[in-house]
Amino acid sequence: MTKSEVVEKYGNVILTFDYYYKYMFTYSGVADDGAKICLSYGGVPDDIYKHTVSNNDTHKFSDAIEWASIVVVKNKEKEIYSDVMY
Repeated sequence: MTKSEVVEKYGNVILTFDYYYKYMFTYSGVADDGAKICLSYGGVPDDIYKHTVSNNDTHKFSDAIEWASIVVVKNKEKEIYSDVMY
């Protein structure tokens, strides 16, 4: 799938803040078709201070797609899209 196809298909999925690890904030959500979307922001210590996050913070996938690395997995194993910036 291309990035535009992923946004068209999964753009309305709500992602919830999951965890912070090694300068990276990770959000995830599950689409109606069962695809799991993981979106990570950061990776560089100077960048993480520009991002404000709270417990259970949510973002619509289509609004957050430009500021992070993305992985979409379906059926727990088949990666259908990946755009990793780090």
